[in-house]
Amino acid sequence: MQARYRVQWLRRMRGVLFLAALSLCALPLLSACSDEGVVASRVKKDSVDVRTAKVTVTGATVSLSLPGRVVAVREAQIRPRVSGIIQKRFFEQGQMVHRGQPLYEIEPERYASRVKAAKAEVERAAIALEIAEHDYERYQTLREQDAISEEELEDRRLTYVLNQATLQSAQSALDEAELDLEYTKVLSPLDGSVGISHAPVGSLVTAEQSDPLTTVVNLDEVFIDVNLNARQWLNLRRMRLFGTLTTSVHTSEVMLSVEGVPLEQKGHLISDEPTVEESTGTVTLRAIITNDHHFLMPGMTVSAQLMLGVNPLAKIIPVRAVQRDPKGHTYVFVVSSDNRVERRRVTLGMLTEQGFEVAEGLEEGEEIVVEGLTLLKDGSPVRIVNLVEEEGDV
Repeated sequence: MQARYRVQWLRRMRGVLFLAALSLCALPLLSACSDEGVVASRVKKDSVDVRTAKVTVTGATVSLSLPGRVVAVREAQIRPRVSGIIQKRFFEQGQMVHRGQPLYEIEPERYASRVKAAKAEVERAAIALEIAEHDYERYQTLREQDAISEEELEDRRLTYVLNQATLQSAQSALDEAELDLEYTKVLSPLDGSVGISHAPVGSLVTAEQSDPLTTVVNLDEVFIDVNLNARQWLNLRRMRLFGTLTTSVHTSEVMLSVEGVPLEQKGHLISDEPTVEESTGTVTLRAIITNDHHFLMPGMTVSAQLMLGVNPLAKIIPVRAVQRDPKGHTYVFVVSSDNRVERRRVTLGMLTEQGFEVAEGLEEGEEIVVEGLTLLKDGSPVRIVNLVEEEGDV
């Protein structure tokens, strides 16, 4: 029995010794793994992998992408110039009409009778003038014969002058009546597309009423109005005045898109509003564009890309390098010589085809972070991992 217990005890001790030896062998490996984890953690904690780009000076086409509103170049709201009942309508809603084409007719018989009455009044006044003239000439003869007094001759002269004025007044009334008769036919003042009729046949209208009968719009060309904030407009104005922005026919182009679909036709800038809108602090820029197929309609909202000119000495940075703080200030992270970043506030100019133009805050050749920005703060160490140099990366 004792021999059997001794054998079991030896076997147990052999197992314990084996486990102890195994633990001793594993300690260096565990230690190495632990050290490696600490190092990895420290690397991960102390530095951030980033990609960078350098501030470059280049000739850049300056452009702005802004929402725009379509405005008609030629539009006429049709209102009656005489009062009465609309008796006829000569157009179909939505059709093309020509200048001088009748659109409505308003009680012509009523105004024709006024013309007849005015003509009769002219004839009466003309006869009265003829009689007064005859009397005046006769009294002049009698006065030469000293048969009447000077006062009687003067009375006849005044009667003659009064009848002249009466005839002129009657003639003016006739002219006005004839104009009113012409106005009973409401004509289109321009070529264009006629809109919905707001006055059906049989409705009563009044002269020069506020509500239009219909609208005629010429859609061959349209304006595009865009609003530029005052700060951007001042920068643009300053660049043009001091020669840092050169313009030409090609650099005043406007390209449009509707619901993300670009249009083939291009417009060009024609004017700036000379005042700032007080309520919005914006300046209106206006472009004109040929409206092929009448695709654009007044009131439509479009996306307009304005080509404002070329800056030959623009300092350009990628768009994705620019950050904004809660107050709306723009800043970038600049990489220093010791591979740390400096958070630097910058003043941006216009957006160009290559990226943002920098007005203040950066110099040519400085290196800024374009990727890995979310983990950065002022003074953070970084590890630059630019595998492929990207030019013009925006």
